[in-house]
Formats: sequence, structure tokens, C-alpha cells
Amino acid sequence: MKTFGLSCASIVLAMGASSAMGQLTIFTDQSAWEAAVSGAGYTSIEETFDGLTILNMQPGSAYDINGDFSITVEGATGSSDDAFIDGGAFHGEIFPATEHTAYRHDFSGGIVAFGQFYDGAASGLGIQISTSLGDIDIFDDGGLSGFEDGFLGFLITGGSSISSVSIIGSDSDGGTAVGEIYDATNAVYAFVPAPGGAALLGLGGLVAMRRRR
Repeated sequence: MKTFGLSCASIVLAMGASSAMGQLTIFTDQSAWEAAVSGAGYTSIEETFDGLTILNMQPGSAYDINGDFSITVEGATGSSDDAFIDGGAFHGEIFPATEHTAYRHDFSGGIVAFGQFYDGAASGLGIQISTSLGDIDIFDDGGLSGFEDGFLGFLITGGSSISSVSIIGSDSDGGTAVGEIYDATNAVYAFVPAPGGAALLGLGGLVAMRRRR
């Protein structure tokens, strides 16, 4: 179990590594994301994919990850085996309109924050994290996180929450008719607190991060 407190250094880092995008505050540094989520009174959860093996993930099925969320491959049913989870990483290959068009993360409740560490862009220009509150682009050619080996996450402000996040292909013009290959070596997120839980979360200076598996 790891704990994270809000220090002056982390506040400066959060301010320098984030930008407002509608209802989403965007982070390209996981430590800054963790500090901001903790400071807002939320509990951060990390899924490392360690010990989880799901091979040949096909469109049309929801694959349960840990009870908190599932991943659904969108695209033509039975098209290919380009997505799998093994060795502590989710491997995705996005080829819109032909095979796998998106990887949708559906949560068991409303979330106020989400992020992933993306490892090794193998093709294409980048990917996009798509939400009902807005989209976040990552590009190989100098986007928000420099895509290759980079963290990208967000914290929702203004009292909103979402229950689904999709990873799709993207290019520098905002188009999505592109292919991309990537590995996500973890996923972090925070749920909307249960009624009465928000006050309890705000009482200490530290918020525990529960590590799944």
C-alpha cells in the first residue's frame, strides 16, 4: 500500500504539468495526478495488470479486469486477436473501420479521475482518450505527453463524473481514421465517494492508494 500527501513540491508540479480542457484537468505526470486526486479528497486506485492474463480479446465481449471495470473491444466481431493482457501490460492495436476501433473501459460506478502510462508507440501518430466531457490527444510528434513512454491522465472538476473511457486512434488534426499500437502498463482511477464518505476522506492529510492484485 502506498500513501500520497500533498506537498508544496507536488502542488507546483501539478500546476506545471496540467492544463484545463473543459471539465477535465489534464496531467502528464503520474505523481502530479496522484497529488491532485488526493488533494481533492478522492481515493486513487491502481491496476497494474500483474498476474492477469487475457489473450485473444475479441470485439463484442466485456473482459472483467478486477471488479471495478471491464474492457470492451469495439470493432468487427471476430476480426483479429490484436488485443491481450499479459506480463503486466495491456496490449492494444487500433485499426479503425477494419478491426479493433476502440478499447472502452466501463466502470462499476462514476469516476472523477483516470490515467494510464502508455509505453512504446509502434505505429501511427498517437492515440486519443475519449470521454463524454471531452477528448485528450497524444501524438508522437510533440503532443501532450510525448506519447512514447508517457503518462496521461485527468481529474474532473465542476462536480461531474463519467462511467466510461475509450482509447481510440488519433492524428494531429483530431481525426480518428488511423491505426496505433500501444502498451498500457497500468491504469489509475478514482470513484465518486459514497454518500457520507467525502467528509471522511477529507479528514487526514494522506489518502491511501489501493493496489489491485
